Amino acid sequence: MKYEPTKLTKTKEIRTMTKSEEAVMYSEYHPKWSLIRRLILKRDKYCCAWCGAPQYAFIYRTGKNEDWEYAPEGHMVDEMHSFGYKVTKIILTIAHIDHNKDNNRFENLASLCQRCHLNHDRKQHAFNRKYGRNWKRNQTKLDL
Repeated sequence: MKYEPTKLTKTKEIRTMTKSEEAVMYSEYHPKWSLIRRLILKRDKYCCAWCGAPQYAFIYRTGKNEDWEYAPEGHMVDEMHSFGYKVTKIILTIAHIDHNKDNNRFENLASLCQRCHLNHDRKQHAFNRKYGRNWKRNQTKLDL
């Protein structure tokens, strides 16, 4: 029997997700999320709203607080690793300050670096690890 690839209709497209799409389920966000994201990044001048780290910069943290320094370029990065510093490339993400994905008012959104966003969502991540991400959604009402 000869192998034939399956034919797809226009409504059934198969597409692989990019790494950023795997990390974020965009179906849970506003349909114009990419526009909202760009506007928030521009409003915050492409820097973390809380610690000021700039988008795409290579930095290292100087302590446990939000202080940071630009990382040197080239072979100096290897030396920094040997002294125990971790160099990070800043990728800004948009955080919902009240943790409600349906509340897309601009005053509820902020551009945050990886560290600030993880610290902001720390309690929610711990809850999700304990009970599962969709725990609240999967609850049903008891009819008594």
